[in-house]
Amino acid sequence: MWQILLVVLVCSCTKRNQEVCCETADECAAIETDQVVACKVGVCVEHECVNPGPCDGIEDCDASDTCVDGMCTPPPIPPDAPLVAAFDVAYPNVWRFSVAGPVGISVMFINTSVNPFSTSTLEVRELSDDHPTAFIRLTASPSLVNIPPGFAGGKIAPIAEPFLTDSGLVSEPRTDTDSSYVGMELVDAPSGTYDIAVGAVLGLDGLDVPLNMTIHVVPGPIIAVDPRQVREPRSSDSAGNQRFGS
Repeated sequence: MWQILLVVLVCSCTKRNQEVCCETADECAAIETDQVVACKVGVCVEHECVNPGPCDGIEDCDASDTCVDGMCTPPPIPPDAPLVAAFDVAYPNVWRFSVAGPVGISVMFINTSVNPFSTSTLEVRELSDDHPTAFIRLTASPSLVNIPPGFAGGKIAPIAEPFLTDSGLVSEPRTDTDSSYVGMELVDAPSGTYDIAVGAVLGLDGLDVPLNMTIHVVPGPIIAVDPRQVREPRSSDSAGNQRFGS
């Protein structure tokens, strides 16, 4: 009589979930594999593929970022970080006026950074004067023309050329010479001879740009620039902190 031996093999095994991922040795050991299981899209966070941004380790972030509270975070900006916005402002700060205007007042922006910039964000933020009845109106005229590094932008009135460019105050090559960035107008100014002290603050690329002038109101018609002019630096670091001085 033949005896038949029936052997039944029972396999106790599991198949790895194909949607589970791992990027480091510890992550892969947790799902019982010794091979990295990369995501086709996104990064691996807690063994699931997610869009970049969340993280459970620096392997989920760009090389310069760190993983903080589950999110990829850029490193702190060092105090000596390169400047993002940097420019000088040159303008005549003493004028003689007997007309209402408006006229362009020859404000120039000199790009001292390594990147081109435009005056597209230029605005008048504050304006005051010390005359009891007359007041000064300033108008910002932004331009979309880029000012390359090392160039000066802005239209200069012929009467201002001796004080801004001929004097060497602004020696950089000029561009955007058709754009008059700031216009000025005298409103309700009585006749006579008197001075008006003007305090203005422009805004450009997130920076405050003080613009302080003295207007000598005289019998006219006359528009003239007294031989005094200003060139002041304005800059900010990559965190947006303003820096003053050269």
